[in-house]
Parts: sequence; structure tokens; C-alpha cells
Amino acid sequence: MLKEADFAYRQAWALCPYSPEAIFRCANLLVDQQRKFDALVVAETAARVIPADDISNTKAQVDNLIRTLKAQQ
Repeated sequence: MLKEADFAYRQAWALCPYSPEAIFRCANLLVDQQRKFDALVVAETAARVIPADDISNTKAQVDNLIRTLKAQQ
């Protein structure tokens, strides 16, 4: 079911690339599959499309995810 989960998370992320749930669940699945580079691509892309008026602190969380993923490489 990993293939189906991967597809579902990528769909969710494509539909709403600034959704914290879509970003972090997709990235988490990719990390679990030893695909850290792909998780970094998801996080970096999401960081570029998060609205400037984001009040949910998503940008800071995604920036932290990016730093963590880069440190793991």
C-alpha cells in the first residue's frame, strides 16, 4: 500500500501545496522510504508557495523541516 499512499499524499500536496498536513505527511512518507532528497524537494517547493500572510506558522515549520532534511544528507 506504500505506492498508493505515496500517490495519495502527492495528490493532496499538488491540490494544496501549502497545507501543513499534506507537506509533512508526504515528506514523512518519503523519509520513511529513504527518499530524503524527494522529501526535501517537497519541502522546498512548499516553502516557495506558502502565502506571505500565513498566520499558522507553517512557513517556520517548513523552514525547520528543510534544515533538518539538509542536515541528514
